[in-house]
Amino acid sequence: NIGHLKYDRLVLACGSLTNFFGNDEFEHKSFPLKQEPHALNLRSQILQNFEKAVLMTNENEMQRLMNYVIVGGGPTGVEVAGALGELKQHVLPKDFPELNLNKMQIYLIEGQERLLGAMSEYSGKRAYDYLKKFDVNIYVGKIVNFFDGETVTLNDGMQIPTETLVWAAGVKGNAISGL
Repeated sequence: NIGHLKYDRLVLACGSLTNFFGNDEFEHKSFPLKQEPHALNLRSQILQNFEKAVLMTNENEMQRLMNYVIVGGGPTGVEVAGALGELKQHVLPKDFPELNLNKMQIYLIEGQERLLGAMSEYSGKRAYDYLKKFDVNIYVGKIVNFFDGETVTLNDGMQIPTETLVWAAGVKGNAISGL
């Protein structure tokens, strides 16, 4: 609306969106992490889960509330797993002393054969070692096939009871309609 512009190259940088690879269940039942509201929603979910777990008498229900599954071993997934590990070791024991936080399990699921696949092998190994210090359960070469809001099922049949699936497995370009 300001008139014609002359240029040698035009770059349309429209950002990215979370890529759920066409799986509507993941899109509707997991927590993506592309925007600040996503992070706030995840934080709220974590706190609500622990508040519910304090009142829980059913061990299976309590375990489902205290399990966290992160899909994607790239920078976002590794960072979330590390942040949850730090929360487990340093913050939650003070906020929820009545809970046995040894029962809290953090799972990081990566489809490739190592963490931080787009970075150097050294970086991937360092991230792996760091997360192991926080007792993060790391599964590489595995893919999440299904999540019904209560259980994650991996491609090898392994099932993890959880109400919280964090989706950090991919991005796609934010396409401009009409182009």
